[in-house]
Amino acid sequence: MNKKKYVEEINKEIDKNKNYQSISSKLNFKEENKKGVFYMKNKKLIAGLCGGCAAAVVVAGVGIGVVYGLDSKKEGTPTSLVKMSVNPELTMVLDENNTVLSISGDNDEGKMIIADEEIVGKDVDEAIEYIIKLENETGYLVSGEFVSEPNKITIQISVNDENIKNTLTNVINEAITTTCDKLHIEETISWAKDFTRQNLVDLALKVDPTLTEEDAAKLTNEQLLDIIKLYQIETASIYTCEIEELYNQVKGYEIQFAETEFVKDAVSSLGGLYDLIANTLQSSIITLQNKIDSINNFRYATFVDPTSDYQVQMDELKAKKEEVIAVRNEVANTEESALRDQKLLILDAKIAAYESCYQALESIKASCLANLDSYAASLQSAIDSINDIIVSLPTKDEVEATLQSKASELDAKLNEVKTSFFNEFEKEYKDDIVEAKNKAIEYKESLKQKVSEARM
Repeated sequence: MNKKKYVEEINKEIDKNKNYQSISSKLNFKEENKKGVFYMKNKKLIAGLCGGCAAAVVVAGVGIGVVYGLDSKKEGTPTSLVKMSVNPELTMVLDENNTVLSISGDNDEGKMIIADEEIVGKDVDEAIEYIIKLENETGYLVSGEFVSEPNKITIQISVNDENIKNTLTNVINEAITTTCDKLHIEETISWAKDFTRQNLVDLALKVDPTLTEEDAAKLTNEQLLDIIKLYQIETASIYTCEIEELYNQVKGYEIQFAETEFVKDAVSSLGGLYDLIANTLQSSIITLQNKIDSINNFRYATFVDPTSDYQVQMDELKAKKEEVIAVRNEVANTEESALRDQKLLILDAKIAAYESCYQALESIKASCLANLDSYAASLQSAIDSINDIIVSLPTKDEVEATLQSKASELDAKLNEVKTSFFNEFEKEYKDDIVEAKNKAIEYKESLKQKVSEARM
C-alpha cells in the first residue's frame, strides 16, 4: 500500500478518543516475563564488550566502519561528551585530545544547524567557534547594540578524568567568550550539572536495542561513549527527530523479530513434537510481522509523511519561528528608541502567534500518540501469543540449552540485521530523507538571509 494513502486506512482503524498510554514498556518483549519467558539478549556477545572498545563497536553497529568509511585506528578513544544548547541542541563526542569524533542534533533546529556542515575532526574550540557563527548567522544568537538580554549558552559535559575535565572546561569557556566577543554577541555561559554515569548508561540503552541494563552497567564510560558515537555516525544523514524516531522504532522491531525467529528455529531444530510447536510459532510470527508493519506504517503516516497534519503544522511552526527570530534581530539593531518600542510590540505579537501554533502542534501530537496506543495494544496481543507458546513448551531447559549452544549463530544474525539495517531504511524512506535534508538546508539559508536583512 502506498504510504501516502495509508493515512486514510489508519484513520478508519483507530479509536480517535483512546487515551494515550506509554507504550515503551509494552513493546520490549526482550525483557524477562513474570511467567519465565526466556527471550534472551545475547549475553555472550554483550559480555564481550567488557574486553575493550573494539568489542563495543561490534555490539553498537557491526560494519559501521566499513559502511561509513571510518578507520578506527586513526581515531582517539571516546573520552568526553559535550552538550551545547542555545535553542538548537547539539551533542558531541570528543577524544582525549578534545577532537570531535561525532556530533548530533538533539532537536530539529540542532539537526538543521549542522546539516551539510563539516564539524567532525575539528578540535572542540574550533567546533564551538564554527557552531556559534552558524547560530549567529541564523539569528539564534542575537548580536547588536540593543539586545534586551544576554544570549544564554548552556553547556553540559561528561568527563571521567578530572584533569581532562578541567582542561576541557577552560577550552570551552575560552572558545565561547572569544568567539562571542568577535561577533559582538553578549552572552552568559550556564554550566548545567554534569552528565552522570547513569545518564550515559541510559543514552547507550536508548540507542542500542540489543543492550541490557545489566550488561551496560559492566561497560566503561569510554565504551558507553563509543556506542553513542557510533549511533551519531549511523544517524548523521537523518535530519528530523520524527524520521529518527521512526528509524529507531523500525530498527528495534527488526532486531526483536530476528530474535523471535531465532527462538522458533531453535525449537524446530529439536525435531519431533517441537516441529509442530515451531509451526504454531511460525503462524504467530507472521501475525507479529503484520502488527509490526502496521505500527511502523502508522508512525510514518502520522509523524513523517509531509502531507500529515503533524508535518503541515510543523512547517507552519517553523515559519512562525523564523518571523520571531527576524524581528528579535531587528530589535537588537534598531537605534531609535520609539521605533524599537514599536518593534518590541511586533515581537510580542509574533511570539504569541508562535506559542499558539506550538500548542496546536502539541495537541495534534497528543492525539496521534493516543491513537498509537491502539496499535501498541494490538502488537502486544501478538507478543503475548508467542510468549504463551514458549512458556508452555515441554522441557524448557532443553530449549534453553539449545539456544545457548547456538549463541554464536545469534551473534551473526543480529549483527547482520544491524549492519544492513541503515541501507535498507535509507532505500525504503529515501525520498523522505532527501526531502528532510533539503528542507533543513533551505530553512537555514532562509534564516541567514532574513537575519542579514534584519541587521541592516
